[in-house]
Amino acid sequence: MLPATDPLALDLIGVGSATSRPGSLVPPAHRFATIASPLVGVDESADLLAGYNTLPPPLADLPAGIDRLPALGNLMSPAAGSPTPADPGGGASSEELPTPDGTGAEDGTAAEIVTGEVVEEALVEAETVETYGWGYLGMWLNDRLIPHRVEAGGTYSTGTRNSWSALISSQWKVQEERYDDELTFNGNYTEVDHERSNNEWIASDTFEWKRTDGSPWRMFIKSRAEYDEIEKLSFRGTFSTGLGYAWLNDDDRRLITRAGPSYTYERYFDPLNTNDKPEFLGELEMRFKVFDSMVLEHKTSAYPAFNEDDGVRVNDETGLLTPVGSSPFWSWKLGFRHQYNNKPNTDVNRNQYQASLMLVYDR
Repeated sequence: MLPATDPLALDLIGVGSATSRPGSLVPPAHRFATIASPLVGVDESADLLAGYNTLPPPLADLPAGIDRLPALGNLMSPAAGSPTPADPGGGASSEELPTPDGTGAEDGTAAEIVTGEVVEEALVEAETVETYGWGYLGMWLNDRLIPHRVEAGGTYSTGTRNSWSALISSQWKVQEERYDDELTFNGNYTEVDHERSNNEWIASDTFEWKRTDGSPWRMFIKSRAEYDEIEKLSFRGTFSTGLGYAWLNDDDRRLITRAGPSYTYERYFDPLNTNDKPEFLGELEMRFKVFDSMVLEHKTSAYPAFNEDDGVRVNDETGLLTPVGSSPFWSWKLGFRHQYNNKPNTDVNRNQYQASLMLVYDR
């Protein structure tokens, strides 16, 4: 007969046993009735049960499942000859731990079941660390450093006149539950007989805060920087903010309008001149699938100045995308672009037009 303070008896009723503490598959009271009673006798079992129920709070109130983690190593690799509840004398034993219905475990011992649960929890924890650790950092860098869309096109000719041109465009997109961010970089360069006839670079960013209740309203901040050597424009910076409304916004259809105050600063190098002006931005952006496999894109941005002498600027960009074969990533883009400025620099036309054919990779 074992005294109530014997370590083995305490282990049998749940103290020091990973399979009988709160959260295990074997209830402590049932374990006491089926294991402790035969060893210490029915009379002493009541004392042991009372002792278990009056354990200090750190052990008795231990949350379910937490106390099993330190015992993982012992359950998976028990020391040779170490005593177990089923075999107090040490050594191997094939006796199964009792289950709540008083029979042995059907699909394995209770220790094996608990071990499987602990291993599964450890794997889930490792996966969580991977997702929100280096794995999450990798996804973050992938979204913000690698372009989601790249466009390229160009021409080359030689003979009576030597010329070549290149058009490139890169686009980064970040779409989260509460915001969207789209950064675009465009370049257009042309040489004819070793003299530049076009040298234009544009960078723009549109950041939008979205509501989480499904409302189509959103608030945006838009910035744009331009350089155009032929227009003799060394820098044009525009900053806009306001409200947008998403009339349609899904995988096949997109129709968004934006409006708000804007401010533009311009600096020309020939003749040397600077100009700053308050403006108003009105923008329409749309994207629709046509003929099942083709996609039509269009964006119009108008900047009318509050002062009539500062005029108005309009940028139109339209593209028709056709897939290359059956690839979901590659497509041809037939593009058309129009720029209007009713107050241009000296010797610069008000309208500029450009048509292009580009190869697009969209991941």
